[in-house]
Amino acid sequence: MAFYNAIHAVYPSINLISTINPNPVTTNGSSIDLHIYGNENYFASLFNTFDQASRKYPVFVNEYAATNTGSNNNGQVGAQTLGMSCAEAIFLLGCERNSDIILGSAYGALIKSYNEAPDTVAVIKHTATEILHSISYYVQKLFAANMGTVTLPVTATGGGFGPVYWSATANSSSTILKLVNYNGQTGSSNAVQVNIKGSSKTTATLITLTAPSSTSVNNLPSLGGESSVITTTTLSAQQGSFFVSFSKPYEIAILVV
Repeated sequence: MAFYNAIHAVYPSINLISTINPNPVTTNGSSIDLHIYGNENYFASLFNTFDQASRKYPVFVNEYAATNTGSNNNGQVGAQTLGMSCAEAIFLLGCERNSDIILGSAYGALIKSYNEAPDTVAVIKHTATEILHSISYYVQKLFAANMGTVTLPVTATGGGFGPVYWSATANSSSTILKLVNYNGQTGSSNAVQVNIKGSSKTTATLITLTAPSSTSVNNLPSLGGESSVITTTTLSAQQGSFFVSFSKPYEIAILVV
């Protein structure tokens, strides 16, 4: 507060960024810079962390990463597992649903040397000749490429959040529904039925990201390559509804209508 009081007295029009949460700054519009790290279970629990946050203070998640599997807090893993990446995706859904206050997010770290940092996470790792794109990298890529300009309300019938989590947005041409299956049911008998209010579209694009198991990781090409798979298909509406089936217990699905 000593720094804030001195700076604000001389430059009252400047919005100051706090790295303390809750924000001790009383000036509306002064944002919070958060660095969020933890294990997989912790990130899955953060889905609704911003739902009740003060709308006075914008938030920039300037660094975030799941650093280990399950509830393990012993160091970091070298590459994010599918389970860790899905947990991060659940956190990002919570950010998207609260995008009136979330200014943006950035992964910590973007890129590291594979040889110099073998036991710490990053979305990209490299050697002199090879590049490793982690599963978390593809989560970032898919979320960034499928972003709306407004958030949409979703009415759920037949269940609430968990093990499936979701967020809906729209832009000038499409409605975008993001879904994360986190150790949930699979197959057509457990499909999520989606109805888009006011839409007469009969086809939609479904993009999925998954891997063989929750512990699967991507690796350098010379060490086995990528285990994650991105699939893009076209869905046809059935009596006005789209049915999204998960093929794996851990899977990310993006429906673009």
